[in-house]
Amino acid sequence: MSKINLARISPLAVFLNGLLGVPIAQSSVPLPSAWIFFLAITAGCTLLYAFTLWLPGYLAPSWLLFASLLPVAASAAFYFPIALGEAIAFGKIAFYLCLILFFLGTLLPTLLLVASRWRLWRMPPKRGKQALLALVRAEISARKQQSLLAVAPSSREPSSGEPKRLWDVEVKIGKQPSQKLGQVEKILEYCAEYSAIDSAIDSAGNFAGYSAGQELSGTVLVLGGRGGGKTTTLLDLAEDLCDRAELNPSNRVPVLLDLASWKPNQPLERWLLRSVRSKYDADIEIGEIFPVLDGIDELSLKRQEQCHKAINRFSRDFESQLMIVCSSFDRYKHCKTRLRLRLAIGLQSIKEDRIKDYLLAAKSRELWETIEDNSDLLPVAKVPLFLNAIALADEEILIQAWKRLKDRKSRERYVLNAWVRRQLARRSSRRWYPPGREPSSKKTRYWLSWLAKTMHRRSLREISLESLPPVTWQLTPKQSSYTLAIVLLLALAYSLCFGLLYGFNTGVIYGIVFVGVSLVSGTAIALGRRTLDSRSLGNQTIWLSGVSTIAFCLMGLLSFALVGGIGSNTRADLLLELPKLAKFILPILGLLAGQVAAIPGIQHLILHFILWRQGHIPWNYARFLQYAADKTFLQKVGKRCRFPNYLVQEHFAHIFPE
Repeated sequence: MSKINLARISPLAVFLNGLLGVPIAQSSVPLPSAWIFFLAITAGCTLLYAFTLWLPGYLAPSWLLFASLLPVAASAAFYFPIALGEAIAFGKIAFYLCLILFFLGTLLPTLLLVASRWRLWRMPPKRGKQALLALVRAEISARKQQSLLAVAPSSREPSSGEPKRLWDVEVKIGKQPSQKLGQVEKILEYCAEYSAIDSAIDSAGNFAGYSAGQELSGTVLVLGGRGGGKTTTLLDLAEDLCDRAELNPSNRVPVLLDLASWKPNQPLERWLLRSVRSKYDADIEIGEIFPVLDGIDELSLKRQEQCHKAINRFSRDFESQLMIVCSSFDRYKHCKTRLRLRLAIGLQSIKEDRIKDYLLAAKSRELWETIEDNSDLLPVAKVPLFLNAIALADEEILIQAWKRLKDRKSRERYVLNAWVRRQLARRSSRRWYPPGREPSSKKTRYWLSWLAKTMHRRSLREISLESLPPVTWQLTPKQSSYTLAIVLLLALAYSLCFGLLYGFNTGVIYGIVFVGVSLVSGTAIALGRRTLDSRSLGNQTIWLSGVSTIAFCLMGLLSFALVGGIGSNTRADLLLELPKLAKFILPILGLLAGQVAAIPGIQHLILHFILWRQGHIPWNYARFLQYAADKTFLQKVGKRCRFPNYLVQEHFAHIFPE
């Protein structure tokens, strides 16, 4: 039996509780406009409650959702005697009970829900070391499970013992000769046991205690080729560091960060702390973290030089601090500034015998025989990323067509294209779209291509699953008119609510005024907003926009009856004219304030609509990102997603040239 979904029932309970209060109040104390207030506040609270509850990225407490169901039962029990005419004699007592139930079942749950959401944004949870460690471990586990180098295609059953590396690893500590490690030997264990250096790793899990006279800093460098397993090695190192931090609470906690977002002339210490707090919501000091840094290859050569200098400065300023950085051989050897290293880890290409074993285990004998006899294809298969893609896409690779390609880049591109075709044809583990409604192959490729280019322009490795990609859009005159259209729709909805509350004749008169005023305000907003930037349209901004819009419009709708009631009890002529003037102006001011508050939401809707109309994104973008992650084109880590490898991101970026 499926569980009851409180997130769907509770908004209905809030609305029914307020709706039942209307006849109770009217029957108990027949005030002229009591039903207007109850109905308008009920509608506003229901919209606000549902908007906040269904906001992406927010999980309301269960007790709060359950509490909204209790008063509606009492209101219903109280309503039936009144409906039968048996409780009218209670008079004001019934009215006061109605107010209490209305407050408990409609107003209070809405206020608590909004306050809960606001508190999480104003004071996000600051995680300590143990909570940060759990987050990092979960991230490592998710990324390793979704890695293109995680499991051999033939390994359908859980393997026993430590997984074997396909590539060889050489470790060089200081001026000691380099040492090749076995396929299952862990790098950190080797460093800890290396007898030539006293206490290579101290009790806190940090590299320290090197011999006097050795000019070593606190940087560990992982060097490898493109697609050579650098990121996988980083994840393995970070996992081992998590194990050490778990055993000893005084150990530093590894954090996985991308240097692609580092800006020149920015102190590395400040960038590290800001990145950790932004990514993990962790309140932690620089001496409590162990930075594990990827993405330096995505910087331009000039920025990489500057980044090397920043890392060296950081090593001098924080001598006991160690960090792990990875770079490709080609990029590193072209940099004039060398990192002051304490430890270097070199990743070698895969040997032929391991390629053979891997492909035979994957039942790709024909591919192995072709690769073995062709010296042009062998270098491609020696790269772990491409070897895995070759084995996965065996049925999609036409050997003769692959052999006819002239250069290595074309052969690598052919392998990735075959892998993409294979993944698109593979049945998803979860049905994200109705049968027959899945995106076509061409659309999927184009949407991922546009995303890859957008992330490259912004130097991003991760985006949120719940928001638009970071784009800046210059509006054309035609697109600016969308703002005016949305403002007019808001005015029409406001006029309709006004007419339902105060009568058709009054609604028509005010509706004409509302539309006229909205034409002026909408034109001003459209002319003043010619550039849209999705980075400024986060969930918090849109939520505040929606809440403010509902609140201002609700005040405008209620002001007509409220000021009218004040004016009817006024005797002085001068005082009589002021409420009449306010009665006319306040609903217009409420609409205008609501339109101004709605600007961020309007911008988000327009940008979403434009990107959809241009074909850059599907309408339900979050669902597509989930679908792409299921196809392994993206990695999903919590509420963020990323391409599994920078080469995959580059490949998608070049599928559809500019």
